[in-house]
Amino acid sequence: MEKNPETRRVLNSPPVKTLVLSGILVALVVITHSVIVPFEHTVLGDPFDQGVLFYLPFGFWVIVAYFERWHAALYLAPGFALGMVLYAGSGAPITARVLTLGVLTLTAPAVFAILAWASGRANHPVSEPSAWRLIVTAGLFTAMVNAIGLNLVRNSVVPDSASLTGVIQYFAGSIVGMFTCLIGLAIAFRIRKSVLNLR
Repeated sequence: MEKNPETRRVLNSPPVKTLVLSGILVALVVITHSVIVPFEHTVLGDPFDQGVLFYLPFGFWVIVAYFERWHAALYLAPGFALGMVLYAGSGAPITARVLTLGVLTLTAPAVFAILAWASGRANHPVSEPSAWRLIVTAGLFTAMVNAIGLNLVRNSVVPDSASLTGVIQYFAGSIVGMFTCLIGLAIAFRIRKSVLNLR
């Protein structure tokens, strides 16, 4: 059933997008830390001393940045902030928290903007089949920039803690999480298409 213009306008309003997208992000953060992390520790022991092997939220925020570009930073900032309150602990100084929030919210939109500039096109979503390739490419760059940025922020709180191992762990967890998210979405779209075809 086609949504009327007023309903579409409300659903596309910044407050609603912020509530929905940040809500989904927080749900993924909770699933990651309350389900995936304990599972990893039970099955794999402690694979990473920094980061998470299956960091699901990363894939989601790259996809949001693909569609929303710079607006994604505003839509996801409350979700990132709440996730940090829930799981980052209370020991980090406020400057480190602000820097972490900046890294998390700005890296993906910045990478999409740079890729658009480098390819000489407008900074907006592209048509299929290039969309998935762009998302994966931007995700790889974002994961690396994120890993370096978060490692440097951590080093500002715990001096001499920055390391190549930390960068690799953050990067690996983001990439595994992104591909898990993308595979899950691909399966969901295929199931949806099959259900629609049965009608």
